Amino acid sequence: MRCNLTTNSWSEEAAAREGRRLIHSASEAALGTLSEDGSPHVSHVACATLADGAPIILISDLALHTKNVDRDGRASLLFLAPPDGDDTNARSRISVDGHLLPVVDHGVARSRFLRRQPQATGYIDFKDFRLMRLVPERAHLVAGFGRITSVPPLALVDDGAESKTLEEIDAGACEHMDDDHADALAVMATALGGGPDGVWRAVGVDRYGINLGRAPMLVRVEYREPLSDGMGLRKA
Repeated sequence: MRCNLTTNSWSEEAAAREGRRLIHSASEAALGTLSEDGSPHVSHVACATLADGAPIILISDLALHTKNVDRDGRASLLFLAPPDGDDTNARSRISVDGHLLPVVDHGVARSRFLRRQPQATGYIDFKDFRLMRLVPERAHLVAGFGRITSVPPLALVDDGAESKTLEEIDAGACEHMDDDHADALAVMATALGGGPDGVWRAVGVDRYGINLGRAPMLVRVEYREPLSDGMGLRKA
C-alpha cells in the first residue's frame, strides 16, 4: 500500500519558519550544479546568509562546481539539520533551487560571511575566490513524517525596503549585542534556540530573526512577527 506523506495540516508559516531556521543556522551545504554534458554534480560548500535571507557561498575558480556555474548558473543547495538520534532520514532538510549570481555588495556579503565563517579570513580575499548568492526559485522542505511541503521563495528571501534597512544596521547591531548584551544573547540561544550554555555572539539579523553563533554551533531565533522597520529590531 502506497502512503502519501505530504500533508496540508502543517501551516505555511510553520513551514516557512522551519525552512528559514535550516538555512540561517547552517554553516555548510551540498551544492548541486550541472556538468558540461548536463549531468548533475554535487559538492560541499561553506555558506552564510544575507540580511534579505538569500544564501551565499564562497567558491574558488579552481573548483569544478565554479566551472559549472560559469557555464550554467542553475544550482541547488541542500541544507540539513544536525543529527538528532539514530535515524538520519528523520533529520529536517530543505532543498533550494535557483540561479547563482555574484553578490551585489561585496563588502556587506563579506562581513556577513566572515561572521559565520571566521576561518575564511585567511583566503576570502584571494583573487580566485568569489562570493555568490542563490536567487531561489523553488524550495522543498522535508521536516519529518507528514511534514513535506513546498515553501514559497518569498517566505525565505525578502528583498524589500525593510530588509535593505536592516542590511545597513546589521553589522552595528551585531557588534552592539556582542559588546553590551552578551547575557541576553546567551538566554536567547539557550532558552529559545535550544543551544547549550556558553558564550554566544550575534552572527546576523534580518526581518524575521537573529542568528547566533558559538563555534562550531549556530542557532536561529525568530521574532514573534516580522520587523516593519529598523526601529523594531531593539524591541524584537
